[in-house]
Amino acid sequence: MTGQIDRKSEHDLTPTVGGASDGNFTAGIGITTLDGLGGVGGGAHAETEHALVSAIAPRTALVAGLIRSITPEGGPRVEKQSG
Repeated sequence: MTGQIDRKSEHDLTPTVGGASDGNFTAGIGITTLDGLGGVGGGAHAETEHALVSAIAPRTALVAGLIRSITPEGGPRVEKQSG
């Protein structure tokens, strides 16, 4: 699934394992686990921690693509409310 979205985006979705996510527990027993969909930046948990503003829109598009790919009929419908 991520490979299909990756081909349509500029994101590198090469599978990796590491970090301190709880997803390491499931990945460690062989369950495919998707994690790391938050902000892009650096300096985690330090005074230099930051997010790259230029990465916000592309990351949002990636998450939206993932949601569309797993929901019926290509994604949730938003209906206009009258009034």
